[in-house]
Amino acid sequence: MATMTLTETNTEELAEAEPACVCGSRKLVNLGPCRMPGVSTGSDVEKLLSQQLGPGFLYRCCECHLGLRLPRPDDAAIAAIYESLPTTRWRPGTVAGSAQQYLIKRWKQAPARPLTVLDVGAFDGSFLCALPEQFEKAAIEPSDAAAALKDHGIRVLKSYLQPPTSAEAGQFDVVTMFDVFEHLADPIQGMQAAMAYVRPGGRLFVGTGNLDHWSWRQTRGTHWYLDPIQHVVVGSHRHFQWQAAALGVTSYRCRTFSHQPGTVRQRFLQSLTTLYFGARQRGGWRQLPVRLLNRFDIFRRMAHKPAMPYTQQLHDHLLAEFVRGEVTA
Repeated sequence: MATMTLTETNTEELAEAEPACVCGSRKLVNLGPCRMPGVSTGSDVEKLLSQQLGPGFLYRCCECHLGLRLPRPDDAAIAAIYESLPTTRWRPGTVAGSAQQYLIKRWKQAPARPLTVLDVGAFDGSFLCALPEQFEKAAIEPSDAAAALKDHGIRVLKSYLQPPTSAEAGQFDVVTMFDVFEHLADPIQGMQAAMAYVRPGGRLFVGTGNLDHWSWRQTRGTHWYLDPIQHVVVGSHRHFQWQAAALGVTSYRCRTFSHQPGTVRQRFLQSLTTLYFGARQRGGWRQLPVRLLNRFDIFRRMAHKPAMPYTQQLHDHLLAEFVRGEVTA
């Protein structure tokens, strides 16, 4: 249990230190306090860490446009979460996510040759198993679900994202990271490591939350995506444009997605829910629409909730696609 503990010393150091982005910039905008993590879901380990650390603050870097929640858990505590995850923790989203479905449909039309695919944070392999059988599949996965990957004939390279060995470097046509970027303590090093597995001309796909989406302007640090304590950074279209320049890719494009597919009615209600909680948090004249919405049962039932519920059908996620350039001597 010792690895799960965030010491008081670490917490004090993080609280007192002048905040800085992983890109080195200290030009940060404080977007305000975060929601208390672990309110809606989470394992016992996640909830324990949430109580120890507290909500923290959400910052946005003016240089690389990354969102950061500070203070954050130390690496040992985050590792303890991953290692204790039950195999049912993320199952509903491992293959049903909108970004995953987009790539599965794209590759169902088999390319001229089978692709070699590495999925970072593959969990139980649902996404990889949905790809054409002739693809060569590999994974990086820290949890006990790695056993399920091996049962499916998927090669597990290692537990955590690290720079590749000489035998692994440049060996994959495609590297994917779904709902992984937000867990990276240093997403710049993480992206560099992931790209190093991609062959020249190959692609890196990153699916994650989008800080540029309007819902973040409304709710800021109380956004539902900051409910898990291990979500320590937030990507954005502008951040990935910055990453593309830093990585020296030959092309970059970004598509917006919802975390999970949904109906027009779901998106409409979730948009109102986002506006409701954003207005309630910021107070002042914004309490007028809160009082108006409280006339409806669906919002009256939310009046005493400490934080907004998950709105996974809004298009507040993105899928960034990077094409690696030729390696120069």
